[in-house]
Parts: sequence; structure tokens; C-alpha cells
Amino acid sequence: MNIYTLGMATQGLSNYLIQNFRDQQIKVAVAHDCRNNSRYFAETTAAIFSANGFEVCLFEALRPTPELSFAIRHYKCQSGVVITASHNPPEYNGYKAYWDDGGQVVAPHDTAIIEEVRKIRSVNEIKFKADPSKIKIIGKETDELFLKEVLKMRLNPELINKFGDTGIVFTPIHGTGSPLVPAALKLFGFRNIIKVPEQEEPDGNFPTVKSPNPEEPGALKMAIARAVETGAELVMATDPDADRLGLAAANSK
Repeated sequence: MNIYTLGMATQGLSNYLIQNFRDQQIKVAVAHDCRNNSRYFAETTAAIFSANGFEVCLFEALRPTPELSFAIRHYKCQSGVVITASHNPPEYNGYKAYWDDGGQVVAPHDTAIIEEVRKIRSVNEIKFKADPSKIKIIGKETDELFLKEVLKMRLNPELINKFGDTGIVFTPIHGTGSPLVPAALKLFGFRNIIKVPEQEEPDGNFPTVKSPNPEEPGALKMAIARAVETGAELVMATDPDADRLGLAAANSK
């Protein structure tokens, strides 16, 4: 992945949006994860969208993919992009495209967008020159609005009040889950959130794990050790873009 493959994807998506939302001011949201070059790719994506005349809501720094989905709906965008390779190994990066419903593109938009991308025969067709006046930086105010919506999903406040002191070890595995996952847990009413310091800082090289996929037991090894050390009952881990969750629970052993 480089700015030219990314540029073709963004220009193709732009061309498709122009076809589908004629006579409208098109608005898009752009986010990214912790991976190497993700910020650069996100800024390049925002630049191309702005060069096509779109209004762009660009997150100030890395954010979880679910917040990108929220931002598309909250800011009434027609589309959005998050730069992430999800739970894949560190050498990868990737590009997830979203539609105005906040979900990833599905049929017929998926194949139609790819057709537009394939029509681009030269990098000279990519509009790289940004229009800074079209790019709005979003951040903490969006986090707060997002967390308020997350809180509405709480099903049983009384049960949380009863078990609010349950020890929960959380690790973002060097990704975007921190600080919003602990913030969400505290909003819900959980008071005993324990971090894994070695995995707290964002790092696209994921130095403490072989693979940052929380579905793989090895990725939870340090968090489970921390739970044993502290007597915590639950372990939670999110993948680099925080749309995938792994859990472990203590048993009698």
C-alpha cells in the first residue's frame, strides 16, 4: 500500500460518490488506526476528497473504527474511510470504505466502486492537491458524543451497580482501544479497570505480540498474566482498530 494505490482507491470512490449524490454537497469522514503510515495515509485521503470538492471531517489522531461509523451518521456524511489493516500482521495496512448508513459498503456499491477505481489508468487522474478550507479536524467533542450513544446500549444498570467493582484487565494491544474503551467502561459503572502498561501505547510494530488478533490466545497472554497477578476476573482485548473483541474469564483454576 502506498499513496498511489490509496490515491486510486480514493479517487475512484470520489467519482462514484459524485455520480450517486448529484447536486449535493458531499461530506465524508476519515479516521485511522495505529499502524505505520496510517496518519500519512489518512491525511492523503482527506486531501484527495477535499480536492474533489468534498467537505471532510478528519479525526485529529487515531480513533476506533466504530467511532468512524458513528461520525458518518452524526455529521450526515455520504461516505467515510478508515485507514487500517484490522487485526492483520504489522507489515500490512488497509482501507475500509463506508456508506452513508455508517456501515461498510455492500452490494451494489462495493463492485461499482471497484469498477470506478479500475477505470483510473494514470496517477495523473488523482486529485492530490488539497483544499484546506474543506477539511475540518474533529476530536474530543466527537468522542463525548460517541460515548453518550454507547452508554444508551447499557441493558442492566442494576446488575452493573452490583458488580461494579469486578476486576477487568483491558489491553488495546498497542491499538486504538485506549482511551475510549476504559472511558466507556467507567461510564457504564465499572470502577476497577486495570491496564497492561507494556501494551498501552499505540505502536504499529506491535512489539509484544506475534499477531494483534484478540481471537488468538497468544495475543491475550500478557493481559491474562496481569489478571492472575491482580486477581481480576475478566480480561478484555481489542484489535488495532478496536472493532474486534477478545475476552477471557477466570475459572476455578
